[in-house]
Amino acid sequence: MIKEDVNTGPSETSASNVRQKKKATKMKKKEKKKSRKINKDMWLDNVDVMEILKISESTLARRRKSGLIPYSELGGKFYYPREFFEKSMVAKMKNKHLIEKK
Repeated sequence: MIKEDVNTGPSETSASNVRQKKKATKMKKKEKKKSRKINKDMWLDNVDVMEILKISESTLARRRKSGLIPYSELGGKFYYPREFFEKSMVAKMKNKHLIEKK
């Protein structure tokens, strides 16, 4: 025999629990996306660096091995600090005085 509350039936209570769980799951997904965005803003992967420098994967590996490019390895994947490339590109600009902060 199913016990029913006077105010809510059994289906309403379980539906409420399902809605709460879905809401919590959505919030967790949003937090993960936010953290990925932060990481993406700070770090570049192989494809990003190869596009910026217009080099092949083997050239990138050689430069990484020789220590010309700083990197971190996580789970077999390489990540490069975005700040390094931004500073390098600014240093090579002819009119960098226009964007430098004082």
